[in-house]
Amino acid sequence: GIADYLTNGVDAIIAEPMNPAQLAQSIEKALSAPETMRESSVKTARNKFDQQRMLREYEQLVVRNS
Repeated sequence: GIADYLTNGVDAIIAEPMNPAQLAQSIEKALSAPETMRESSVKTARNKFDQQRMLREYEQLVVRNS
């Protein structure tokens, strides 16, 4: 799931569905240090969603399921 890739309050705002209090808390945390979250988000995107990395992982998945 999403928690395998992102961390609430570090590089994303994540809340359980239908839990507005949790969502509000996550937003407040993000707004308290927006530059920190932005930097963490960019770092996560570059490290976890790099095109070459995604291609390697996809190739491994195809090989395993062949």
